[in-house]
Amino acid sequence: MLPLIVAMTISFVLCFAFTKSSKLLNGFVRRHDLSAVQSMHTKPTLRLAGVAIFVSIFITNALFEPGSELLSTLLLSSLPLLALGLLEDIGLHQSPSRRLVSSIVAGGVFIAITGTYLQNPGTFLLDALFDYWVIAVFFTLFITSGIVNAFNLIDGLNGLSGSVALVAAAGIAAISYNAGLNHITLPATVICGAVIGFMMLNFPFGKIFLGDAGAYGIGFILSWMSLDVLMEAPEISPWAMLMMFFWPFADTTLTMSRRIMSGLPVGQPDRLHFHQVVMRIIEISLLGRRARKYSNPLATIVVFPFMALPPFLAVLFADNNGLSAALFWMFMALFGVVYYAAIKSAPRLKMKGDRVRVGPGHLT
Repeated sequence: MLPLIVAMTISFVLCFAFTKSSKLLNGFVRRHDLSAVQSMHTKPTLRLAGVAIFVSIFITNALFEPGSELLSTLLLSSLPLLALGLLEDIGLHQSPSRRLVSSIVAGGVFIAITGTYLQNPGTFLLDALFDYWVIAVFFTLFITSGIVNAFNLIDGLNGLSGSVALVAAAGIAAISYNAGLNHITLPATVICGAVIGFMMLNFPFGKIFLGDAGAYGIGFILSWMSLDVLMEAPEISPWAMLMMFFWPFADTTLTMSRRIMSGLPVGQPDRLHFHQVVMRIIEISLLGRRARKYSNPLATIVVFPFMALPPFLAVLFADNNGLSAALFWMFMALFGVVYYAAIKSAPRLKMKGDRVRVGPGHLT
């Protein structure tokens, strides 16, 4: 528990210092996203919590000698990704393709140092292909880069991305502990502490945001940490580990499918992510359009049970590959059904002075 408390304290203190220095820092930071179509906030807010989280992880890892070799390697490998995300957070725009390449490069560095990559896909349809390491490495980089970018896509509500990261880190810690992989349990616990420290100021009213550096960095570390579990404990189901990232995976998959079917660029921002639809329905049916200060965190509370249930069940059935796969696809189907039911119900919800229009890019 001590590493968790230390990481939480350092993360909170740094996030608190950033919020208290916001007037000074706002003069150097040019990105606040108030005009972005997907923006969910109403006032300039620093996106530097990722810096606080990763400084707290680094310091905590250094304090507890000899430290975690795995966590040290993950921090080193993630540096290109963290740097690119930080540039975006301070207003120096980085293209989506550049961010994707940086996540692949970071993953390649980690593979080169540790030799970790997915060798057992958990389905007989792909087992033969994964005998060829080139295919296995390519697929591993494809999946992990997708998860890294998915963490950034769900970073839209106060507490949502932090909750996803916290649940995933706690799930990885629980599975690794049950499998006797204490060298993974400790760094996963440190990440839990660092995220909790950030959450204390991010939820419910968004005093500070995770930012691209935080979202990409956490997605990177957790996804590769889960692969290390699979490398060292072959009895653990890959589907169970994928369920740790169910929410970002499902939302990104649905978003890409929706944009492709609508004839829109895959990377075009919109306000039709699952969490944004939930928040807008809360505004339309309960609080009104001017109550975003409350509808934003309330939407996180509404989606939290659905987000947390797949990782919870994954911990319980981590060594049952067939059941884990069935649960994963059941949740994917349920996610799609609930989403489209919410979209169809939105035009029927009434609120005085409000208009609801559902289209390729807006729920207004």
